[in-house]
Amino acid sequence: MSPFDTFWKIYPHYQARSKKAMSKAIWQAVTTVGHEATVTMDGGRLKLDLRATPEEIIIGAKAYYMTMETFEYSAGCQVWLNQGRWMDFDDAEEQAERYDMMKENVRRMIEKKKGEGNIHRLS
Repeated sequence: MSPFDTFWKIYPHYQARSKKAMSKAIWQAVTTVGHEATVTMDGGRLKLDLRATPEEIIIGAKAYYMTMETFEYSAGCQVWLNQGRWMDFDDAEEQAERYDMMKENVRRMIEKKKGEGNIHRLS
């Protein structure tokens, strides 16, 4: 699985806010040559020069996931990438570890239920 596909699987999507093709283009720009995003604030323009490794973005996405109470209010993926939101978390690595532990616990629970015959098929 590519780093972008890993990110896409982790990112908390809600309905049709996240466009995969656009998100992938922004991802590639940020992780290879850097990406210049222009944000308009109070009539002025702020230019952001965004560069990150795939690992930094994935850790930020895990942290973002762990802070969500409901995906209904999550930012569209391309907005999240354009605004460099992976940098918003002081405790990103700790949150990412919690995410990984949560996923592993769910995996173990599913395996246990399968062994007990309570889950016949996972979709």
